[in-house]
Amino acid sequence: MEGIGLKVQVRAVPSRGRARVHESVLGMLEIEQGDHIDLYSAPDAKPMTVSVYADAMVEKGVIRMDTGDVEKLGLREGSVVTAIKTPKFTEKLKSATSKTTQSIGEGVSSVSKKITGKQEESEEPEKPEMQKKSV
Repeated sequence: MEGIGLKVQVRAVPSRGRARVHESVLGMLEIEQGDHIDLYSAPDAKPMTVSVYADAMVEKGVIRMDTGDVEKLGLREGSVVTAIKTPKFTEKLKSATSKTTQSIGEGVSSVSKKITGKQEESEEPEKPEMQKKSV
């Protein structure tokens, strides 16, 4: 997971779902004021999405967050969180569609192999046709 590591500071003014960072972070994440970022407390953890705003009073490498948001991530002041630009909805949709298409293709291929294999197994050599004779 690529992203920017930021040291957590608790904000004096409560504002759930919003974070303040040094203005240089916006450029590093290629985002603008009010855009969303995903915050990860660990690589395998579920992210928290927050709106981010530049603040010249925030030190570089620091993110200021609401106490509730910090607790929700299972962190405390001084912990490091990884910030990543939240993908746009269309990017998420393309990714999900691609994964679904691949999964369906694999499923069809698997079923096709099973059907083909059963047909080959069930094919018995042709028996000569018996002729009826009158006695």
